[in-house]
Formats: sequence, structure tokens, C-alpha cells
Amino acid sequence: KSDTPQFDFWLVIATLEKCKPVRIPINIYAYGKKVINSGKLCAGVTLTRKNGKWYATLVVETINKKTKASKIIGVDLGIKNLLTTPVQYFGQFSEKLKDKIKQNDLKRRR
Repeated sequence: KSDTPQFDFWLVIATLEKCKPVRIPINIYAYGKKVINSGKLCAGVTLTRKNGKWYATLVVETINKKTKASKIIGVDLGIKNLLTTPVQYFGQFSEKLKDKIKQNDLKRRR
């Protein structure tokens, strides 16, 4: 964290000279601050130069909260299988519905 109001943080990078690190002032967008405050900042940084500007990529370790299971599932409409859920339940449909789907597919292909 920075003591100066102009910069959010100081990035301290070790050099080959003992006890002479390089200190780089950086500003972080609101989303980045939120991510840093929600987790643990890990050692290591990647510096990248794009279009004459320098960017620092920081690694933050966060803990994901487990979500509660619900009775709502996502359904994938496929080509090989008509319907598939994440737990591999396959839909059972009447021939009438299958014929209607085939007719709609043929109309779209024309």
C-alpha cells in the first residue's frame, strides 16, 4: 500500500544488487482493488509492454465459496442427442415432437 495519495501501491522488484530494489509506483482500477482486497497477493509479477505502455500482471489467490445445489439445471440442445443435462440425463420425447423438430431443421437448411 502506498503512503502517497497519487499512487495506490508501490511495486517493489528485487535487483541483482543487494539491498537495492526498484520501486515502481502503480495505480489500480476499482475492480483490481476489489480483487486484491478479496484475496491474498502472491509473490511474482509479470511486466509487459504494449503500445509504449507498461502493464503489471499480479497473481491473487482467492477462496471460492461453494454454491448450494438447486433444482434448476441447464439443458443443452444438441445435434447428436436432442437434449443433454450436465449430469447426462437424456430426454425422452414423443415421435410427434421428434418429427416436428426434423421438419424445422429441414426448413432452416433450405
